Amino acid sequence: MGQVSAALATQAQARVAAGDLTGAEEALTHAPSLHWAVQAIRGDIAAKRGARGEAAQMYNAALDTITDPALTPPNSRLVPVADRIARLAQENMMLSGNLSASVTRGGQASGVLKSAMRGIRIEKAATVQAQTEGKQENEYQSTTDLYAGAPKENYVVADAVAAAVNAVYLPVRFASGSAEMDADGLREAETLANFLLKNALHKLTVVGHTDDVGSDAFNLDLSLRRAKTVRHFLQAKGVHAEIYVEGKGEREPPALVDYAVYSEEERRKIARRVELVLHE
Repeated sequence: MGQVSAALATQAQARVAAGDLTGAEEALTHAPSLHWAVQAIRGDIAAKRGARGEAAQMYNAALDTITDPALTPPNSRLVPVADRIARLAQENMMLSGNLSASVTRGGQASGVLKSAMRGIRIEKAATVQAQTEGKQENEYQSTTDLYAGAPKENYVVADAVAAAVNAVYLPVRFASGSAEMDADGLREAETLANFLLKNALHKLTVVGHTDDVGSDAFNLDLSLRRAKTVRHFLQAKGVHAEIYVEGKGEREPPALVDYAVYSEEERRKIARRVELVLHE
């Protein structure tokens, strides 16, 4: 069934490339099993139609599927594919202005945020491994089985994506030229606070970015003030993690999957981001 779904996904992808979105959807309706490629192409269709929220949902779902060894047999050739899906998920989350594609109602991480959480565990496991070096064999605590007793090599895709997703784009928006969050920004900051409270993270960094409108000095200062605004909001909501802040201004624009598919304003909207960096 997985092979049939993959074949139909290939057909649908060709129809998307030809601009036949309806035909692509019809091909996918016959896919008999859950498959990352089917989900990713559904994301492509939604993105082509400008349905950014739906696209973000589908790309994040595809990322969960391609990195789950119970659903997708681990294969190192899937690593660049999964990385592309993760980047598309980030971009469409920013354009949708909503975190819900990567945070469940219960505050659990999915998609890109789940990969970032996995990165913390990998970092911790590496620390444990380093600390055990030099001990006698009978004292050695193996870190080969990192997740649910499975060998690390079985998670090549998930681990590779986790290493690449070192920051999560947050669609926390602000008034133009201001460090004051607008109504949508407050809503997403609230979602972020609930996630952090439920997961009891101990250390994180909030990084502010701007688009390229305005002077470099102004944007650098603005990005730092915005990061500080988010930190203050989280602390006021009871988040007790150690929160660092950085401001990058316009100096680190996002590396988009395909610049040509976005308008200039969409590229700037993605650039005007706050990033969440999680630490072990």
